[in-house]
Amino acid sequence: MAIRTPAEAIAWGRHWVTSRDDAPTSTDDWYRWCLVFVRSCFGVAARYSMAGQAWDHAQLKHRTSDPDTIPAGVPIFWELPGEADHVALSLGGGWCLSNDILRRGRIDRVRIDTITRAWGGQLQGWTEDLNGVRVWRPEPAKPEPAKPEPVRVWPTLRALFWGEHQLHLDATVGGDESLWPKIGDLREGIWGAPAVQHKALRGELVAGERAAAPGSKRRAGMARARKHLDRILAKAA
Repeated sequence: MAIRTPAEAIAWGRHWVTSRDDAPTSTDDWYRWCLVFVRSCFGVAARYSMAGQAWDHAQLKHRTSDPDTIPAGVPIFWELPGEADHVALSLGGGWCLSNDILRRGRIDRVRIDTITRAWGGQLQGWTEDLNGVRVWRPEPAKPEPAKPEPVRVWPTLRALFWGEHQLHLDATVGGDESLWPKIGDLREGIWGAPAVQHKALRGELVAGERAAAPGSKRRAGMARARKHLDRILAKAA
């Protein structure tokens, strides 16, 4: 029989919380059959007679005293007074499925801490393997979502803006009134670009301004260009 997944093991184990069927044991119930119950949840064959032996021989142990860190669908082990010790099936979130703790010979959903207190035991931890069989594997790390490529400014838009900017300086500072029709044509081209390109162009100007030395002519020029672009785009809004 194929080994059940952690989710399938939990589903199989939950069946016995409400089922009145005879358990597949020699006593027809789960009294003192903790290891048989947990290995049966996974469909793992018999190998050891006591939970403590299964813990001792597990190759992939995770020692912990914090029940909330134990993942769902793994065997959990306790060291108890006496020789038998105990094993249960984790449900995650500090809960498990265990025999005998609330009802003799029956399976119940119970907090892991309840078992520790009620039976005076010590939580040892959990394992990825049981009776020599791997029953749990960590989920593969999810790849980080690819960072979107930065939007590149269209060379045409860049040329339109810097051309308009120079003509605007010539018209306002140099007094060449004949340039205004050409400036209007260039602005129409700038306004026709999508908003994402406007944002990219402004980001390019901001980056250039920040990269320039404080107090330098280049920094002042880039700041002037940024403000000029803001005025052009405001007129298009």
